[in-house]
Amino acid sequence: MKLRLMSNNQWRCDKNQPYWEERGLDCSAPVRERGFAAFYEETLPDVIGLQEVSARMLECLLRELKAKNLPYAAIWGRDTPILWRTDRLKEFGQRYGSHEILVGDLNTPYDSPPICAAAEEGFRHAHDEAVEFADETNGHHHLGPTVIKPYVPQPFREGIDHILVRGLPDGAVRRFERRMPEEYLLLSDHAPVWVDITL
Repeated sequence: MKLRLMSNNQWRCDKNQPYWEERGLDCSAPVRERGFAAFYEETLPDVIGLQEVSARMLECLLRELKAKNLPYAAIWGRDTPILWRTDRLKEFGQRYGSHEILVGDLNTPYDSPPICAAAEEGFRHAHDEAVEFADETNGHHHLGPTVIKPYVPQPFREGIDHILVRGLPDGAVRRFERRMPEEYLLLSDHAPVWVDITL
């Protein structure tokens, strides 16, 4: 089975901010979740591990996904919900052997002690395991209530959004990707990162 697994830190922000309003922009949940839904429609991840997502943001996102006829269900996890495609996975947690995948904004770079500790426990970075393609950028830029800065790609090792795998057979991770298209820059300070795996 082929699966696309994504990590996406959305930047928790429900209401538009004065800094944004002064620039004729809108960072409210309904506006940004419309953009996230369009991105998910384009990339079609099977599972999405979200971070920095409020209940209002999740509500807006699920409404937008439904309007696009994208069959996603969610497990709420206080700012870290997990979404999965119900047309592809019968129920979340369906097991495919003893494979473990950790996704998220871990707020720590590639060579940091937490990532090294995970490696000591047998986790491998999906970037290093990808056999077809591995993005070499960090996928993070400065965006928030009082700042909007352009994305300037930095080296992969400085990235703080990770996908770690354990128990996957060699060659199972096909691609490790992240993208920061122009239309995404006002949605979040983190580029979504995803892997394509074959089980």
